[in-house]
Amino acid sequence: MLARDSQINGSVLYAIITVIYSILGETGKMVFEPIDLIIRVALVVATAFLFSIVFAAYMRIKSRKLLFISMGFGIFFTHGLITIPELFMNFMITEDMHLLIHLIALAFILFGTIKD
Repeated sequence: MLARDSQINGSVLYAIITVIYSILGETGKMVFEPIDLIIRVALVVATAFLFSIVFAAYMRIKSRKLLFISMGFGIFFTHGLITIPELFMNFMITEDMHLLIHLIALAFILFGTIKD
């Protein structure tokens, strides 16, 4: 009875590993899905729209406050553009680097809003 249970557990484990391997693919990276591309491009377009509005306001008024805010949105926009190729290539930014980029961008936006 014990040998039969270990065979069942082994086959279940083998099935789970096979499913995980088929999801990750041969490279160990998630298989590309079109919804990922659609979401990333939509977020980049939205960030570009916000950046263009703030940068246009900066070009009209030329204040340091808007300069810092537009720098923050510019960092977010550049970060969004950098993350799109992650879907196609084996290029990955670590989660810590993502958090650092977000922290820097948010610091510029915060400094711009409390300036003056």
